Amino acid sequence: MASVEAANRDETYPRTWSFDADGEEIEGTFLAFGEGPTANGLQPFVTLEVGGEQRTVWLFHSALSSKFRSELERRPEQDLNVGEPVIVRRREWKESAAGRRYRDYFVAFPEAPRRSAAEILGIGAPNVGEVVEDDPIPF
Repeated sequence: MASVEAANRDETYPRTWSFDADGEEIEGTFLAFGEGPTANGLQPFVTLEVGGEQRTVWLFHSALSSKFRSELERRPEQDLNVGEPVIVRRREWKESAAGRRYRDYFVAFPEAPRRSAAEILGIGAPNVGEVVEDDPIPF
């Protein structure tokens, strides 16, 4: 990936994790999210500390970035906690319903805040379609 190599030459980002060269799985502690210039415009990445070294994991693939997005969407603060463990494992190639090939990923957040039963079941929140008194829209 020429774009990742160019970013590393800048010495602005920690060394990129290469699933081909470094292994199919990276396990580390979360440090930060960021974005950097690539041949395809700005792309997101996550910085993890792995064995005392900071490493950049680029979130080029939608299948990978969507795992982080889903985790953030379920958290009230919509962020990861610095120091929390993150595991990213590259999986096999798959084919979408539309016939496009993509690389699948497994991502785990072992110490993610747990949602309460009330949050999971939506207790205390308006039901979908329920009219809220202060809501001027009647549907």
